Amino acid sequence: MFSFYNVCLFKRNKMKILLILIATYYANSFQNKKTADGSIFKQTAYTAATLSFPLGTFLKITNLKDSTKTVCVKVTDKCKKKGIIDLSKIAYKKLNLKNYYKVKVEKI
Repeated sequence: MFSFYNVCLFKRNKMKILLILIATYYANSFQNKKTADGSIFKQTAYTAATLSFPLGTFLKITNLKDSTKTVCVKVTDKCKKKGIIDLSKIAYKKLNLKNYYKVKVEKI
């Protein structure tokens, strides 16, 4: 079965692009709405919105304050501001983020 976690492990040695972005999370009002790639947004899916990477890109996100907290997400939407990555709530919580934090973002 396909999972984002498996993609992270499979492509781990190909990580080259690294950015530091401010992480936020999608508001509940986006639940079940169509994203830029045509999929339906779910707070329980490991997805993200950003202008820094193209749609369909898989990213490894690391909490800069606690490097043991990482998550793999797929870019399914665009956000309105540069330097921001909007995460689904499940991804945001897995990173143990409480407010707007800077995170390390790696393309995989």
